Amino acid sequence: MEDLVKVDLGCGQRKSRGYLGLDRFQLPGVDIVADLNNGIPLEDNSVDIMLCSHSLEHFDDIYFIMEEIYRVSKHNSLIYVLAPYHMETVNFANFYHKQVFNESTFRFFAPPDSTTSIELKDYYNPHAFIWGLGTSDNSKLAINIHTVSVEYFYFPEYIDLSEDEKRNARRSLQNVCDQIYYVLAINKSGSPYTSNELIELKELANENEPDIIHEVRNREINRDMGTSVLSDVKKWDEKLEKKIDRDIKEVRNRLEEKIDRDIKEVRNRLVELEKKSRFLEKKTNQMDEVFISDRMDNIQEIGSMRAILHETLLKNNSIASSVLELTKNKEATASKLGSQKLFRKEHDLYDVLVSNHLRFIDGITVQNKYFKKNSILTISNTIPYSGYVEYSLSGVGNKINYFLFSSLGANLFLELVQDGRIVQQMSFSVANEGMHAWVLEREINGEAILRFRVLDNYSIVRLLEITNRKLVLLSKKSLAAFITRI
Repeated sequence: MEDLVKVDLGCGQRKSRGYLGLDRFQLPGVDIVADLNNGIPLEDNSVDIMLCSHSLEHFDDIYFIMEEIYRVSKHNSLIYVLAPYHMETVNFANFYHKQVFNESTFRFFAPPDSTTSIELKDYYNPHAFIWGLGTSDNSKLAINIHTVSVEYFYFPEYIDLSEDEKRNARRSLQNVCDQIYYVLAINKSGSPYTSNELIELKELANENEPDIIHEVRNREINRDMGTSVLSDVKKWDEKLEKKIDRDIKEVRNRLEEKIDRDIKEVRNRLVELEKKSRFLEKKTNQMDEVFISDRMDNIQEIGSMRAILHETLLKNNSIASSVLELTKNKEATASKLGSQKLFRKEHDLYDVLVSNHLRFIDGITVQNKYFKKNSILTISNTIPYSGYVEYSLSGVGNKINYFLFSSLGANLFLELVQDGRIVQQMSFSVANEGMHAWVLEREINGEAILRFRVLDNYSIVRLLEITNRKLVLLSKKSLAAFITRI
């Protein structure tokens, strides 16, 4: 095909090379200015290729604009559509976006007898298992748009997953992919495409693919940037493990150096005593015993000092407390203690939170009666949409301080119960992870119950918990929170 008529619909300031640019604003590169919500100012059956790059989501009526695209396009014309993927937080927040684009969007522009090369796993639904859904509202479909292919552009942490893992993530989580790319074909023949016709369409689509698609496909991705709580926690664990190893070596070196200094000091004191008086010569044998006893006392003193240091660091919420605790655990020989050590090293977020949220950790250690000497701080399971997660609290005051790990924009509901009666309720959209506070209308004095629930299936929220382990397989969890006065 020569001299193809190519149209960039809603081109903005970046009209594709070789295309006729249409937009509602008079911008550089725009050839025709028109309000496209009122129609496309082109003749019937006049377009060979059309590019819709981040434009279709802005139209008031998606069905009307697709009818217009169908009208001005020739039979077998190709439509390239690049759009924001629905389950992406920037897309949710953008009030300029009026339409939704996902795996099923263009099923509603195809008749029930249409075929597709899209894999069944990508669009299967128990009550909508065929591809074409254009007549699902019992109306007559006036157009027939065939989906040739669909491609997804992923966030960095999902790029290297298998196709099944990517598919499951797209259907379950936010911020898995940011854009979706469709190749569509206009079918005006009145019958489905044959296999040979589809092969020819795919070859033609590959030959004429717009430059913008190549740019997005080959864009640079910062793989160090995480997009979810899970990826951030993984990075915390990796950094924390390296820091713990360094701190263990440093503490051991300091202890060994002190032991050497103390031994030298004892020896020097012995030499000085021997030089003071001949009278002491009569007690040489006793001095040998004193030397041995003195050395043992110093070793015991060093052991006591280590224990005192350990307790002091725990009370002061120092990062070294976890280091000394791990050192103690590593020296244990019992297999059960070894299991506890591995559990703590892998999951305890105490050191990370001390470094970044010391004020919150001070409140937990001082004002939460469930925080004990051997408690660890862990992340809860995801708060369910179907029911409540509840925790017991104790204290005096009108401000509840707690800690969230959450996807931004998650919708959370809180309920406070005391003496079997609901005291206060609150719902809000999460704007940041970290420490949160709920200021109450009246003061709590004593025991209360705090309940959490998310308000939709898209909200992913976890809480910081206190875990007290009695045995390897037994643990008791409570909310990492504390009550204060304003």
